[in-house]
Amino acid sequence: MFNKNKTFSYAVRISLAALVLIIIMLLCLSQLAVKRIPLLSYAILTAKIFFSLWIFSSDLSERAKCSWTVFILLFPALAILFYLVFHCKRLTKREKLFMNFISDKKPKKEAFEDKMLLKCKYNLTFLKEIANRSSAEVYSNTDADYYRDAKEMFANLAYDIKRARSFIFLEFYIVASGEAFGNIFKLLKDKAKAGVEVRIIYDGVGSLGRLPSKFISIMESAGIKAASSPAFSFKLNNRNHRKIVIIDGEIAYTGGINLADEYIYSKTRLGRWKDSAVRLYGEAVNALTYTFLSDFAFLSGKNEDFSKYYKYRKRKCSGQTIAFSDGPFPFYKEKNAKKIIISMLDAAEKYFLITTPYLICDSDILSAVLAASERGVKIRVAIPKKPDKYLVSVLSRRYAEKLARAGAQVYLYTPGFLHSKAYLCDGKFLMLGTVNLDYRSLFHNFENGVLFAEHKIIKDAEEDLNSIFSDSEIYERKRERLPLRLLCSVLEIFAPLL
Repeated sequence: MFNKNKTFSYAVRISLAALVLIIIMLLCLSQLAVKRIPLLSYAILTAKIFFSLWIFSSDLSERAKCSWTVFILLFPALAILFYLVFHCKRLTKREKLFMNFISDKKPKKEAFEDKMLLKCKYNLTFLKEIANRSSAEVYSNTDADYYRDAKEMFANLAYDIKRARSFIFLEFYIVASGEAFGNIFKLLKDKAKAGVEVRIIYDGVGSLGRLPSKFISIMESAGIKAASSPAFSFKLNNRNHRKIVIIDGEIAYTGGINLADEYIYSKTRLGRWKDSAVRLYGEAVNALTYTFLSDFAFLSGKNEDFSKYYKYRKRKCSGQTIAFSDGPFPFYKEKNAKKIIISMLDAAEKYFLITTPYLICDSDILSAVLAASERGVKIRVAIPKKPDKYLVSVLSRRYAEKLARAGAQVYLYTPGFLHSKAYLCDGKFLMLGTVNLDYRSLFHNFENGVLFAEHKIIKDAEEDLNSIFSDSEIYERKRERLPLRLLCSVLEIFAPLL
C-alpha cells in the first residue's frame, strides 16, 4: 500500500492551474470594472490608503510592511483579499480557548540555575537569555546522538520503535507513500496491535498528492490516531514544518528529515540528498512532547492530560540543551529561532558555520552577520548548488551576494541537494532542527529546534559540517544579466510575504 512513490496527481495540478486562472480573471475583471464605473477608482484609492495605514500600524516586520504596501498599490483587490484571508493575524475564539488550555500543560521546570551557576557563568547568562526569549527551559541532563543522513536515522528509529512500550508520536511536514514510510508503517501497525498508543501528524500541503485520499481512515483502521493540518484554510501560509518523533517520553528525534523516499535514496534527480538529524534522550524530550501534544490537541479539538506523557528520568550529561518551538504571530509572541540565531552571532568570537537549503534572510540577520564579520569572526554558509525550487534558488543567490558583501564566505554544495539546517558557533553552541534561513521558516511556519551548549554532540556535528564545506565550492560573485537582476528585485520585494 505504501511501497510506491506517488507524485502530485492530475487533480492537484488541475486545481492549482485553475486557481491561477481565477486570479488572472479577477485582475482583468477589476480593471474593466474601474473603466466602466469611475467612482470605483475612488473607492479603490480609499481602500489602498486605509489598508496601507492598517498594515503599517500592525506587528509585522518592517520588510513585510513594505512588501504588503507595494502589493496593495499594484494589485489592490487581490492584495487586500490575500491579506484578510491568509495574513490577518487575529486569533479566533477557538484558538484563544486552545491557547488558554495549553498554557498550564508544560512539563515541570528543572532547577538549572542552582546546578550550573558555579560551573559556567557565561553560558548560564547566555542560555538564560535564550530560554527567556523562547519561553523554553534549559536542561543539563539530556544526552544526544547526531545522524549524518536519513538512512542512519531511520535504522536507529526502527530499532527504537520496536522497543517502544507505551506510546509513539510522529509529526512530519511530509509523509509520502513509498519505501521510507512503508517500512515505518509496518512497525507502527504491529506496535498498535500490541497495545502501544500510536499517533501521527502531517501537513496537508507538504503531503499534498503524496498520500492516498483516505489516509486517515487507513491509519485508524490500523489502530493509529492521525491528524492533518488542512491543505486549504484561512491560515494557508502558516504550514506545520515540524519534524518530531517521541518514543515513550524518553527518546525524541528531530532535524530536517521527512518521511519520504528522496531522503533515503543515495541518488535522486538532484544527486545526493544531504540531511541531518538528532536523537535526544533525557528530560528535554518533555519539551518536544509538549509541542506534539499541543499540535494534536489543536487539530483534534480534544482535551487531554499531558502530564502522563512526561518522563523525569535523570541522565548524566555534560553540556546543556534547550528544545524549543517557534511559529507565526500571534501563536508565538517572539520569533524564537531568529533571535537564537542572532544571539549566537552576537556571541561568536572565532567562527560561525551555517548550512541551509534556502537563503532569504532579513536585515536583522544581515546586520548581525556584518557585525560579527567586523569583529573578525569567520562566517561560512553552505547552500545547495542544485536547487529543488528555481525561483527560490535565484533569490538565494541574491542573498549570497549580500552575505558575501557583509564578510561571509558562501559555498555551493556540489554532490547534490543540501537540506541540512545547522548553525554552529565557536564549537560551543549548536542549533539543529527544522529552521531554514528564510522568511518562511523564520516568520510563517510552525517550526522546532534544539540548541546545544558545550555538549558532546557538537563535535560530531562540526565534523559533518566541515565535510559539507570540503565537498562544496566557493560561490563566485558575478554580475547577472539584466532580466535576471530584475526578476531578483521583484522576488526580493515579495519574499517576506511568502
